[in-house]
Amino acid sequence: MDVINAYLETMFSPYPQSPRLLDAKQELRGMMEDAYSEAIAAGLSNNEAVGKVITEFGNLDELAPVLGIVSDIRPTTAPLPFPDTGAASATGGFSPAAGTFSASDPGGSGFYSSSPESTHDEEIENSFPRPIRVARAMLWPLTLVIYLIWSFGWNAWDISWIIWPISGALTGLIFAVGRAWGNERY
Repeated sequence: MDVINAYLETMFSPYPQSPRLLDAKQELRGMMEDAYSEAIAAGLSNNEAVGKVITEFGNLDELAPVLGIVSDIRPTTAPLPFPDTGAASATGGFSPAAGTFSASDPGGSGFYSSSPESTHDEEIENSFPRPIRVARAMLWPLTLVIYLIWSFGWNAWDISWIIWPISGALTGLIFAVGRAWGNERY
């Protein structure tokens, strides 16, 4: 249960401790405790039950509509975070790298109305070749899938944690290769 409580504290830590968010955190804690108790009753070990609960409940962005706290965690002026999957098309569209819709986007909502000023590092990172951008986008979701399959499938909780530092090192390697490749233009 300590892991679930720590997970909840981390999940809510970026947001102000308003009464509405505190109530939502208590409600979510109750739902997670119920799910944990059901998992234990079904014969899962403590670690398996915690993993199942955290996996089932997901993150706060997914739970916000259910808890009624969307406006509390997503101010209307702040853009939603999107992974960098490439640039907008030449005819317009959404640019995840910049977090904007271009003016020629026919179905654009105008929600992303201003783009941040680009720094030299961002320009280099945006110049990464497509294989590097794809590898960056896929590394952490793939790491999570491998970790869960390895841990649950072979009950290897004592050793499967090693995948996280390996993925961290791979992140640095991918960025270094992409930066070196991008520096050819500068």
